Amino acid sequence: MNLSFIFFDLDNTLLDRDAAWRIYWSQFIQQNPAIFNPHSQSALEQIIIEDQHGWRDRAAFFSWLTQSFPKLDQPPMALWEQCRQQLGKLSVPYPGVRELLICLKKTYPLTLVSNGSSTVQRMKLLHSGLAVFFDHIFISGEVGVDKPDPGIFKAALKESNYAPENILFVGDDPVRDVFGAGSLGLQTCWISHGNSWTANQSKPDFILREVTELPALLQRNSSNHIKLCRT
Repeated sequence: MNLSFIFFDLDNTLLDRDAAWRIYWSQFIQQNPAIFNPHSQSALEQIIIEDQHGWRDRAAFFSWLTQSFPKLDQPPMALWEQCRQQLGKLSVPYPGVRELLICLKKTYPLTLVSNGSSTVQRMKLLHSGLAVFFDHIFISGEVGVDKPDPGIFKAALKESNYAPENILFVGDDPVRDVFGAGSLGLQTCWISHGNSWTANQSKPDFILREVTELPALLQRNSSNHIKLCRT
């Protein structure tokens, strides 16, 4: 692995976005028992499933929510506005992520390439304290295209000034991250969280269960012999 640069995804790669979503809706249901009782727990699980790890269109999700729970007396997008203001504050890094980025930053320039609105993603970066680790940050709401569209990857590549084959993209989504980056020739590392690869696309170059396993992978495979981080 001749590696000069590392690109990272944000949600469910560095930040536990799904945990933040669960916390928000668990609190919301507890605060509004008349809307969801007597099936509060099943309502929470429905909300988790329908969210599709954040990939479902927000207008579609909140329309489903108000139709499924008619006692909600707010317009769908008003509920989304309340939710997104809190998600940024609730999203926290996985254990060891800060230490990981401190370690990697000593050897590699780092870039963030994330889907999402500018407001929400910037808030997540602010509250998590992760923004300081990145030389460049590309958010789809600011660039104008979402992963896996080549446009957002090309914007990041142009700024990095390195050839794609010298860049490793690390992310959790088989299509948006692995396929999107791999189609432009970047090396790819899929964060599986213990899941098996079932996508129809070509497999990533590397598979890790957790992102904090990355330093050991780099030490084994990269010509840049970084000091193994304790994460």
